[in-house]
Amino acid sequence: MIPSFSDEALYTMLCKYLLNEADAGERAWVDGWLTEHKDNQQLLDSLRKVLDTATKQQYATKADTDNSWNQLFRQLDVAETYAPPAAGKSPLRSVSVSRLWKAAAVILVLVVAATWIFLKRPSERFAGPVQATLADGSHIQLKGEASRLNVARGFNSNNRQVMLRGTASFDVAANSEQPFVVTLGSTDVLVLGTKFTVDYEPEKSTLQVHVSSGKVMVIDHNRVDSAVLTPGMLLKQKNGKDFRIAASVIDPEQKVLDFENVTLEEALKTVGELYDVQIIVDDTSLLKMSVKAKLVNEPIKNVMETMAKSVIASWEQTGDRQFHLKKGG
Repeated sequence: MIPSFSDEALYTMLCKYLLNEADAGERAWVDGWLTEHKDNQQLLDSLRKVLDTATKQQYATKADTDNSWNQLFRQLDVAETYAPPAAGKSPLRSVSVSRLWKAAAVILVLVVAATWIFLKRPSERFAGPVQATLADGSHIQLKGEASRLNVARGFNSNNRQVMLRGTASFDVAANSEQPFVVTLGSTDVLVLGTKFTVDYEPEKSTLQVHVSSGKVMVIDHNRVDSAVLTPGMLLKQKNGKDFRIAASVIDPEQKVLDFENVTLEEALKTVGELYDVQIIVDDTSLLKMSVKAKLVNEPIKNVMETMAKSVIASWEQTGDRQFHLKKGG
């Protein structure tokens, strides 16, 4: 079970735990969290693999120049700067920041390096529309002629990384030892085994991720933001701004929604995201009322009628893409 605080706080706590920087109380909390759901252990193991890779890279790669490290840490909003190493000492050990920040820096370097490999030296390329089966058994369906998929060199041996531009559905083969990574510009989608769809249009600065089964983690490296998506969740992002997330979405393309005793507040948030409309509720007490409904490709006016009837309310359209919900039928 994912805790109530932010995903960023969770990942920071888990990184401290894996790097042995957590205090006794924090370690006790993580130990208890691990017993709450089997997926929690998988998430921790996935993060351990990423950090282990970063640690190996940290001692295998020499720093380039003082200026390079200073630029890197400025990107991470770290005030400290790189200090030249004393003779015979590792330059990476001379940086006066925590091990957590050093690991984050190395992970950022790995992401940049991986992106360069995808762009310059992919092992396979696929152009849509096409169905493809990768070496690990994962199935991918590229949708539309503009969709492109590049597969990293060493796929299924030392990585499971692909780079996507356009729209694709993924059915990822399970492998708890090696996460499947879909790179979308500066954003990564990390997967252990699941079904999900990605629509990434860099020329429009738009991203959409929908999960059908399993769980995925979406990480925006530019904004240092992340989100964990479970079945029925839809994530949208435009112009590199905050993630917007809706739930109870069975099929975003066909607008299939399944509200099973969710609050009106959650249902309206999903409707607003999927139909790109603004819904204003005059009486906020309505927002906590329960909604149960299944909608399949309904026009927005039918959806508003269903929402209103569920909470004994009325509605009216007050703008091109704006609606009002009022208490009382």
